[in-house]
Amino acid sequence: MSGQIDGSLRTVARLLDLSIVTVYRMVRSGELPSHRWGRTLRIPLVELEKLRREKLAQGYRAYRKPDPGGKGGRV
Repeated sequence: MSGQIDGSLRTVARLLDLSIVTVYRMVRSGELPSHRWGRTLRIPLVELEKLRREKLAQGYRAYRKPDPGGKGGRV
């Protein structure tokens, strides 16, 4: 056990405000590292945070954390 925290495709999709299909495509293309835990794909949350910071630096808006006072969704 590495002590690393992982997220499911659904969790990652919710955090990035993307569809599960889009997250799955990112995993298949290699843009988002993952590993299998049984039949489930798991994404290291450390890698997720790296991706989010990288995309924000490039100007992607969908990867911003939602405004706690807002109604959610993309910014």
